[in-house]
Amino acid sequence: MKFGKKLQDAVEAANKDWKPYFIDYKGLKRLIATSVVEYKDKEFSGVEEEKEEEDKKEEQTAEKGENIQREETENTALGKRKLKNLSSEEFVDYNNKRRMTFRSCLISFFVALRHELDKVNDFYLDKEEELIISHHILKVAVADYVSSPKVTRDDWRNLKRQLIDLHGNAVMLESYATVNYTGFRKILKKLDKKTGFSFRKKYLEVVWRTPFFSLGVLQNIVKETEKCLQQLEQIAPKCI
Repeated sequence: MKFGKKLQDAVEAANKDWKPYFIDYKGLKRLIATSVVEYKDKEFSGVEEEKEEEDKKEEQTAEKGENIQREETENTALGKRKLKNLSSEEFVDYNNKRRMTFRSCLISFFVALRHELDKVNDFYLDKEEELIISHHILKVAVADYVSSPKVTRDDWRNLKRQLIDLHGNAVMLESYATVNYTGFRKILKKLDKKTGFSFRKKYLEVVWRTPFFSLGVLQNIVKETEKCLQQLEQIAPKCI
């Protein structure tokens, strides 16, 4: 299954208010496509045709792939003929314009990528803070129930339900962080493949420094909540 489909499934399975805060993978793919088109300038250039063809074959049928290959071959031949007719000055000017356009497209892509990273990270921090507060409150409640000589069955069930909800929300947030990190990794890999440059490793270092990549706090909440549930089960016999 392709990542785009996996991401779509994750978004559909998430809470309704979470949906806008997943990485805009399709939008970033469109920006990459724009960058590549501007950089390669299909009318003139045949640079890295094999890479582009491989990616197209992944997303289209064999028949369509053959048509695209035929069209690109014709465009490349036309481009080479036109390049031969350019003077040295015109050729230099043409290449400079391509580089400037490509650089502008890349800047637009990385601005959008940073926006997506901030969006994901801010949402993660907000949800993590909510979980930290809820976990502290429920942990204190469990300690009170354990030390109390008597606990009503309704109170016990209510606390257990809250702990289960907390555990589920923590696991869901962990899944959210994982799928979004995969999205950033995949989109940077696609950028490298399309352009022939190596941006992924350098930019992933930025992602690795963001809180949503460091799941230590969240994983601790999951473990502590599981302990609280075990403690709650142990006092079940004294419920009235």
